[in-house]
Amino acid sequence: MESEVKDNERKYRKYRVHKEPELVFEGQGYYVVRNWGIGNIQRFIDEIESRFPTINFTIEAE
Repeated sequence: MESEVKDNERKYRKYRVHKEPELVFEGQGYYVVRNWGIGNIQRFIDEIESRFPTINFTIEAE
């Protein structure tokens, strides 16, 4: 939630709070830290699925 973002995190744009939230769940917006990437995407997926049990990811080959 934007209200949970600290001034220092806002200053260095750790979260994309100047745009719409990347995740909206049950009407609540959540911002995703910007350091998730291809090397740790599975960890990100596991975190989201554990916190939001009704969200499931499918990875499709390009």
